Amino acid sequence: MSINEKKAVDIMKKASGKNIVQHSLSAIPHGFFAALEDADEVICVTDGPCAFADKLECTVDEYKYTARVRIAKMNAKNSHALRFFIKWTAPSACSKNIASIGFEDDFCMILPFAAQALEGENIKPVLCSETKSAQELAENMGCAAWQAFSCGLKTGYGTEYSWAKTEQEVMNALLCGYTGIALDVSEKINSLAFSMTDAEIQDKFSKLPEDFREAVEASYKDKTFALTGNTCLTYSMDELMRICILYGDVIAYLQYMYNSYFKGAPWPVDFIISAGKQDLSAQAHYLIANELERAGVKLCAIELCPDNPSFSGNCKVAAKLSHKLRIVFDENTDKALLEHACCLFDLRPAKGSGKDDINRALENSGLDLSKESSDTIKKALLENFDIYRQLVQDKINMQKTLLK
Repeated sequence: MSINEKKAVDIMKKASGKNIVQHSLSAIPHGFFAALEDADEVICVTDGPCAFADKLECTVDEYKYTARVRIAKMNAKNSHALRFFIKWTAPSACSKNIASIGFEDDFCMILPFAAQALEGENIKPVLCSETKSAQELAENMGCAAWQAFSCGLKTGYGTEYSWAKTEQEVMNALLCGYTGIALDVSEKINSLAFSMTDAEIQDKFSKLPEDFREAVEASYKDKTFALTGNTCLTYSMDELMRICILYGDVIAYLQYMYNSYFKGAPWPVDFIISAGKQDLSAQAHYLIANELERAGVKLCAIELCPDNPSFSGNCKVAAKLSHKLRIVFDENTDKALLEHACCLFDLRPAKGSGKDDINRALENSGLDLSKESSDTIKKALLENFDIYRQLVQDKINMQKTLLK
């Protein structure tokens, strides 16, 4: 018979001389596994074969108190074993069926408190990372898993790489295990077409492949598309041609990226697109998303600005085509724009908001943060952690209010 929980916990305390983090206590084959309090370490106690414990790089491996005791560091290498064997510690995709709130966590401290702020809500916390090296992305992923384990975060969380512009960035994020990637396609938009005359647009359209032109015309010209809320879309030929010239390269690029990197990924990955701050008409939004769906692309969300004139129509398009709208929120985001919407939302912080929270938490510390090392800043954050945590939780609560 395998060792029981009470005996395993007793051995853990005796062998390590420390208490365990109770929320982390988890059953593993022939034993139990837990984080140690006030230590960057975990402990396994087993009385039989355990593939998970065998994969850990241990600092202690001995037989004590009639069991095998192993102690290991919470490092990046051991995180791989943790995520593989204890599945709930790994991030997961949000999919189209649940709203989410994002946050930045430069020093890997905040995930448990973000999750706590969203406890009981049908909203998923998402750790957002931006342009960093593959090594930093991997380290962030490992730290997130250890945070999830230590706080017993079995309700799940996501990890998103925001605003990828290159294939290398997408590959880095996927190789590190990220579960959502927001592709910035703003540079793929033919912005010159906004100011072209109808004659110029017609000339450009006439030079596109004939089969493409015929297919688009047959699918959209003078057709009526019913949206949520008794709203309908129609396309004149002039509107249709301009949309094709503006966004044709965007559609082709997104199909290529999805088929090359997302479709065959070994785990579900949220496919998110960002078209920049330019207003996207409801007609253009519908055509882009509909063409992606017809091509087998599983779109999770599209990032749009709620201040743009077409936002209300975009909400109806998203609801009709069953994807979410992704919004970069700030303190001025108008709740009224969201509360009557018929679609789900992903709310995300502005780039660098995590650093802003750190600066505010340490504004009375006397440190010149532009000159200090990461270790010094992290130490100062730990000393001012209650302030830092409250700033992050206040921001998450603000976003949560927007979704109600």
